[in-house]
Amino acid sequence: MQQQNPYNIHLIYRELLTPQPMFENYVRSKLYRIHQFMTELVEEAIACGEIVADIKATHVAFTLEGIIMFFFLMHSHICELGNFQNGAELDYLLQALNTYLASLSKK
Repeated sequence: MQQQNPYNIHLIYRELLTPQPMFENYVRSKLYRIHQFMTELVEEAIACGEIVADIKATHVAFTLEGIIMFFFLMHSHICELGNFQNGAELDYLLQALNTYLASLSKK
């Protein structure tokens, strides 16, 4: 989604900080759909026994969304600060997500 519409995340974040009535339904619907999707993925992982069952799926979803949102909001700064070359910053994102998910793993 982000690669197809790279400025959507900036619009959503700006609307979260300074809401405008014109975009409220748009932002809300986008965020709700993303959160619902992420929560369902986590619920599936819990049901399959991949992650611990004593955690709320919605809490995990919020944390994952925060990691992803921060990455895309700060993408150019992350590339510069991390001195990443030619897409290597995506490895950082995957490592950050995997590290968090590993902390929830039953294995």
